[in-house]
Amino acid sequence: MQKALKMLMIVGSLVLGTAYADTAGLDYAKKDNSNRYQDNFIVGLTVDHAIADGLAKGVTAEVRVEDQMITGTTPKRHEGLVQVKATRDLYTFTNSLAPVTFYGSGAVGLNSKSDSNFKYYVVAIGAKATFKDVTFNLADRLRSPFGEGRMGTGPKYRTTEQSLTVSYPLSKVYSVSAKYADEDGDSNYHTLGFGIKRTF
Repeated sequence: MQKALKMLMIVGSLVLGTAYADTAGLDYAKKDNSNRYQDNFIVGLTVDHAIADGLAKGVTAEVRVEDQMITGTTPKRHEGLVQVKATRDLYTFTNSLAPVTFYGSGAVGLNSKSDSNFKYYVVAIGAKATFKDVTFNLADRLRSPFGEGRMGTGPKYRTTEQSLTVSYPLSKVYSVSAKYADEDGDSNYHTLGFGIKRTF
């Protein structure tokens, strides 16, 4: 996992060092495992770029890396992931209160666990709206490993997640966010996270 993290940090640095990066964000989250006494602490780095022309016009490309420390085990474990995602707005419903934009996204990634590594895909749908500078983002996502049937019986590492993210701009450059998520699958988690994002 250390090699993967170093690789993505290099990629992220390269993106940040060019005019192609529109935003960069750093976030922290705590995941409570409701199945057993175990807490996951996650630090994530995300950079993205909105594509303005060509066949992919309107798509936002994102690269994300996470490092995760798991407590409640002996010894404590470090896990993480590397992920590339594409997001596109699908339809905007206009109303007098706050326009609501529906979107879809897909991603592929590599998750490094203490006992195995697996490649996975993600599909998600969501809706977002801004009211008096506060943006509300509701999302529903599915994550599943490629070749899940070869990894054993049952929904191993296959999870669904419903989340709400609320963000607020501190200035034209910086914004902060808070996220709550409920994740179900091989384990059930309740996640509370906070983040800060810089716009270039």
